[in-house]
Amino acid sequence: GIAILLFSWGWISNKIDLDFSKNKSVLFFVLALPFLLTLFSVFNSEDISSGMRFIRLRIPILAISFMLTFIKIINKNIKVGLSIFVGASLIASIITLIKALNFIDEGILFQSDFVSFITPIQHPYFGIYLIIAIISLLEFDITTNKVIKYGSIFLLVLGVVISTSRLAYLLLFFIMIFYSFQLFSKKKAILVGVLLGITSFLLINSNQSIFSKFQTSFNYENSPRLKLWNNALKVVNQSDHKFLGIGIGDYYEIKADPYFYKEVDNGIYGYDPHSQFFDFFITNGYLGVMILICYFIIIVGKVSKQNKYAKLVFIVILLFSLTESILNRQYGVQLYSIFIPLIMRTNFKRKI
Repeated sequence: GIAILLFSWGWISNKIDLDFSKNKSVLFFVLALPFLLTLFSVFNSEDISSGMRFIRLRIPILAISFMLTFIKIINKNIKVGLSIFVGASLIASIITLIKALNFIDEGILFQSDFVSFITPIQHPYFGIYLIIAIISLLEFDITTNKVIKYGSIFLLVLGVVISTSRLAYLLLFFIMIFYSFQLFSKKKAILVGVLLGITSFLLINSNQSIFSKFQTSFNYENSPRLKLWNNALKVVNQSDHKFLGIGIGDYYEIKADPYFYKEVDNGIYGYDPHSQFFDFFITNGYLGVMILICYFIIIVGKVSKQNKYAKLVFIVILLFSLTESILNRQYGVQLYSIFIPLIMRTNFKRKI
């Protein structure tokens, strides 16, 4: 809300310049497609009132995308913005570490059900934000002091570890391997990779809660996500509204808790499928899937022309959206609304 007010004031008072070129207008339309799909799904619902909260929740997709697409931003502003983001992430990590120390004797560390008492926001989102902060530190000269730089990365890594997010763990591992080959010789990078692999194995293997999460990831009988994805398929297949979708207001009219999910033959309404793709599949049907495929092709085509930072951030958010319905929480809406339009800007265009 503050961002929209400041932007509006700056636009009206001619203190900021906007560029409404054709290319930017097309890009804005593409970036706004998730909001437009939501809007259509709400008015495609029998219970429209139940779906209105999703319009309110996802308004930043429209508003922030508009600002970040059309406003003229110089590279110095990008660096300042990312510096503020990294600083805020460090503060969040330090607060998380302090809280974790208070719970160290309670036996709840590294248990996903209790991590919410420790992390400032829901733990998977927290882990993903910290991953992007780590990439920002590695890609931009936010600080020239190596002690501060790598000390900050160490604190952020500890925050990711506490988050217990499986995806954040995997992304952290591959990002550290990737940058090892960027920063060190091949032999040293391989050594770093081996040490990281051993450390990761010992961490996961020594904690039963984390080990169980990884162990059940691909075991259908014990994997809530796999069952929820299957439920999404059942719901659509049993519906009379396969092409246009069920309608977000009707599907989430009674929101069910995935922790108490019970599998049935026909599928049950109300369960968050924990995948943005499946969420749109349910609420927008086959038409929504076709639009998402077109959206994906355009976005991938755009990001392929961008620099390494843009590519890495895009991959992180894409993978996260496959395992979480990111637009059903404000943290996820902010993640999409800020970072996707930002990395599509010409400021991140790859240098030939």
